[in-house]
Amino acid sequence: MYRGFKITKETIEKILEDKEYYRRGYKRDAEEIKKKIKNKLEKYLTSNSKIDVEKLREEWFPTGEYDIFLSHSHGDIEDIEALAGYLVNEKGLKVFVDSFIWGYYHELLEDLNRTYNWNKNTQTYDHSGAKWCCSNVTMILNSALQEVIDKSEVLFFYNTLNSITHDYNSKNRTESPWIFSEIETSRIIRKNMPRRVEAMCEAVREEFSDDYEKKVAEFSYWLNNNHLIKIDQDQFNEWTGNVENNDYLKFCDMVNIPHGGLENLIKAGEELDKLYEIVGEEK
Repeated sequence: MYRGFKITKETIEKILEDKEYYRRGYKRDAEEIKKKIKNKLEKYLTSNSKIDVEKLREEWFPTGEYDIFLSHSHGDIEDIEALAGYLVNEKGLKVFVDSFIWGYYHELLEDLNRTYNWNKNTQTYDHSGAKWCCSNVTMILNSALQEVIDKSEVLFFYNTLNSITHDYNSKNRTESPWIFSEIETSRIIRKNMPRRVEAMCEAVREEFSDDYEKKVAEFSYWLNNNHLIKIDQDQFNEWTGNVENNDYLKFCDMVNIPHGGLENLIKAGEELDKLYEIVGEEK
């Protein structure tokens, strides 16, 4: 990961005016990906009937290199789908929405519990076995998310009342262990400068060598997001330009073709560089 930013609902207000257009585009592409993921548990069993975690993770929680990782609360999923649709179709960026794989998490747990922990006689699940499966699947998912964050160039954190639930002892707090893990990961992992940025820095150094009601257990995680730079509405609008000009998106809807067809004509790196230039360097 190279840079991290905080955005709010106000920041992406212009995009949300065309929310349904962008959501449709993103969800259509996402469903195509989901169709490729099979869910037959027996294919992950090794010769001694143990679960091959490597194979399971590769298929259920695939990781790759992305331009932007979107960290958010599931309560904001519609906004995030719209933002992802915009970034993919208008900016040509490869975007990872973290909650996209949460559905697999629950499906996989159900498969494991039905296979290993269902007692036909009592018609109940074995509690200790279900806890063991949950612990393992959670670890697999979390490690996959950490790898995606590390490989992504940018992290956008959608800072809303759904993600930052309260303030305690002058610290932001979240009730989501996933958000806590993602933001902590973005804070402590290595800073990996893209090669194109390194090349620009080298060129600058050469030219300017001296210029540089039911009781539920609720958890409260501190959320140290001071390392993320806030992008305000003016900066975001300057980067996105005229977001109302979505003729290409409407054309895709009319002819029913997948969005992102212009992806090869747009250089994602150049778009991210524009963002860095507008926001400026870290303080």
